[in-house]
Amino acid sequence: MDEIEDTTRDLKKKFDQIKNVKNFAVAKTFKGILESWPEFINNLRALKEPFFTERHWHMICEEVERTTFDFKNPNMNLRQIWDLELKSHQEMVEDIFERSKQEFKMSNKLDE
Repeated sequence: MDEIEDTTRDLKKKFDQIKNVKNFAVAKTFKGILESWPEFINNLRALKEPFFTERHWHMICEEVERTTFDFKNPNMNLRQIWDLELKSHQEMVEDIFERSKQEFKMSNKLDE
């Protein structure tokens, strides 16, 4: 993940140095992707956490209306996660992440 973040920072610096293209549609799209990337990386980190279970994946898929998404696919790639458009549902996604953390904590306390 750190490598991805470093690459993103480098791309953003290089993009900011480019002159006379910022008004082109492709430049605006690219800038939008660069700006939303840190939030995407944070979502990826949360998806990898041990507290994020299959049940939480189902909740995410239902929220983004992608109930056929195969989150168990061992060949899943970044593009497939990006295409879920978690950013469009960020508030609910964060609620699900937070709920999963709280459930994990409660479960651990019960196990003690």
